[in-house]
Amino acid sequence: MPDPSVYYATQIDWEKLRRYATRVARQTEVPARAPVVRTERVEKDVPVEKRTSGFLGIGAKTRIVMERHKVDDQIEVVGPHWLLSRSFWSGGDKYTTNSLGRKVRVDEKNEETDSVILVQDGSLLRLHRKQGWVFNYGGTQDGLVAVWDDYDLKPLSEHDVTSFDFRKGQNGAQPVLVRHAKGVGINLALKDLLEGRTPRGVRS
Repeated sequence: MPDPSVYYATQIDWEKLRRYATRVARQTEVPARAPVVRTERVEKDVPVEKRTSGFLGIGAKTRIVMERHKVDDQIEVVGPHWLLSRSFWSGGDKYTTNSLGRKVRVDEKNEETDSVILVQDGSLLRLHRKQGWVFNYGGTQDGLVAVWDDYDLKPLSEHDVTSFDFRKGQNGAQPVLVRHAKGVGINLALKDLLEGRTPRGVRS
């Protein structure tokens, strides 16, 4: 078992880690995952076909004009990438409230996913996704009344890197240190990719 006092005295060699990540991104034969995209409702100028009838149907013409409409736009959050680790959390709440003198049952559901990824230029990033749904029952509006899907993309922090050096504790216990120095775990995950394997700790 690694000695915690020795482990916490070590430092992450960020420059070495960046060089190795760049090499892995360039040389791995593991196919990259598809880009992550989110859907956003935006206003855009879209081409619309307009037809004039002419006089008694004679001389009818069709023309294309641009009109402002709300459309679903696909926005790329991050391009092709490899997954090095992923953790998932879900929860929610159920309660009753009053709306216009009526009792309304509210059901809230939340999901969060934390992923450490390697992108094609060799950058190591943390992608946090937070999703939520709110359902109402018994009010003036039944069913799904609110939904959100938010992403946050950041460079890795020291905590993100050192999380690879611990194994999840059983039955809610504290994480267990399994590496002798900071950064060993993420380097092993990158080594898996370099050698054509799915990185350890990744759940499909």
